[in-house]
Amino acid sequence: DSAVVDETMHQSHCEKAIYLKHYDKIAYVEQGSRSLKLCSPDLVPYFELKDFAQMPLYAAYIEKEGFLVVSCSDLTLSFYDVNNGLKLVRRILSQTAQLVLCWSSSAHVLYSADHEGSIFAWDIAAVKAGIGRSHYEPGQGDPSKDFLKLGSDRQKADDRPRGDYDRMPPWARHVQQDKHPAKGEITKSSVTPRGGGYNSARSAKAKVGSVASELGKSIVMALLELEVLGLLASCGIDGKVMLWDIFTGKAKTTLKGHDMGVRCMAFAAASKVLVTGGYDYNLMVWNPYVGASIHIMKGHIAQIVGVEVLGNASNQVVSADSEGSVKTWDLGTYQCLQTIVVSGVLKLRAFLSIPGYKRILCVDRKFVAHDYLNTGV
Repeated sequence: DSAVVDETMHQSHCEKAIYLKHYDKIAYVEQGSRSLKLCSPDLVPYFELKDFAQMPLYAAYIEKEGFLVVSCSDLTLSFYDVNNGLKLVRRILSQTAQLVLCWSSSAHVLYSADHEGSIFAWDIAAVKAGIGRSHYEPGQGDPSKDFLKLGSDRQKADDRPRGDYDRMPPWARHVQQDKHPAKGEITKSSVTPRGGGYNSARSAKAKVGSVASELGKSIVMALLELEVLGLLASCGIDGKVMLWDIFTGKAKTTLKGHDMGVRCMAFAAASKVLVTGGYDYNLMVWNPYVGASIHIMKGHIAQIVGVEVLGNASNQVVSADSEGSVKTWDLGTYQCLQTIVVSGVLKLRAFLSIPGYKRILCVDRKFVAHDYLNTGV
């Protein structure tokens, strides 16, 4: 256990919690709340951002610029200056809610993803450029023209179907890349030509609905940079993990093996393996170089809500499931080293690791801290 105790009176359970490593703060959102709260790794309250129209969804810290960026269910991305009292300096209105965020210091790009399986790359230099001239304008800028970068294999605007002209062009899309279009997929030939008549228009509309339905099955649950490999990993409700070139957006490989949705990922830099967990109760270990599963680690009896590496040089990971069971694993032997059960948890909502403090945090209505030594928890 830890001497650190959460003494905050939370309004409800914590829907989302993120450790912002280079900011050394924890950001969290309580169910039904329109504010984002910040606290220290010792669970001391630090700040509360209250100027959201709806519930915040995710947060990331851009250390080079000193920006805290928050995505919200009102379709906005808000940028706060941490060196100026967390002052709001820019707010961008997107076309879909960005469910997850991932800042890449190597590519100097902020990545985000939505419920349609689209992954976006935000040009932070462009976002920053106008701040000095206007500190805040609601909906400032056109995301598809001013702030977004395109991957190398994204279509040009002139090549997109007419129905896609008003959509933000994604950097990549978390959808299985097939050589042949799936049934109902929109291609140039499936767009209704001029004068195509009622039946052609109705057919095209049906195809659009089919594609929308398929995209709904590709909700992106997490994004993770694999720094030493120059890759970005995305995992989704479709049970797939996709790897992308972090500089170009080119799809490298798709990892298949989970029977259900994948919720969380961790990259062990020491052994260069990717560990994924999700709704099928399993942890899978992957070799990103070849796109093959190395091992399946079984033992959880509920959906896995988080998996973390115990430090950059560690070859151990710790995972937690929704029932409050926390397990430590050795990636050399794939053996479970230790299991603890977190008491007083109705349903574990989030799981964080803070290697600099040798601490893990299990999150429900309260934060429950456990400190660890060199091995085990």
